[in-house]
Amino acid sequence: MPERKVKRRGVLPAFGFFGGSFDPLQKGHIALALAALRERRLGRVYLVPAARSPLKKGGTRASAQDRAAMVRAGIRGRRGLALGSWELNRPGPSYTFQTLRRLRRVFPGRRWELILGEDSWRNFRRWRRWREIAGRYPLIVGKRAGPGPTRGPAGAFFLRARLPAVSSTDVRHSLGAGRSAVRGVPGPVLEYIKRKGLYR
Repeated sequence: MPERKVKRRGVLPAFGFFGGSFDPLQKGHIALALAALRERRLGRVYLVPAARSPLKKGGTRASAQDRAAMVRAGIRGRRGLALGSWELNRPGPSYTFQTLRRLRRVFPGRRWELILGEDSWRNFRRWRRWREIAGRYPLIVGKRAGPGPTRGPAGAFFLRARLPAVSSTDVRHSLGAGRSAVRGVPGPVLEYIKRKGLYR
């Protein structure tokens, strides 16, 4: 995948790390990733499904493999977006600080910025080693339309774009109710969900 150009020769553009359950991927996720890519002039944004989120007590409805497949289907053809599969086969909970440490070794010299949706931002201080993360990586926060968070620790950047007011929870409820038209889900993702019989 070609990388986006930067003006300063020899300076690698930062990559964006956008982790989450993506259970399922919905249009708000894609809008946030694209807004961060554009406003922060990132070289690439990786959407990173967590194998097991430490903050979701009940776990996810879809398997890690299905959630990765939905991300892959939803971002296909969108330049600058990529699937990051680093957490899929890790045993135990997926901790962002561990993955970011690993990526600094895998991509030496590459800067990373952490992309957060509004809900993740509100819970950020519950994350394992959140101070370490906030001290090392710029925090890029997306907000849904309407009132939302406007302040945070030093280094936080709030995107100007206002994101669709859609949540994966609402999507799962609609699918569970048997609705044929589900708002906020990319077509290829919805096709995958129906083909695999997910969220019934």
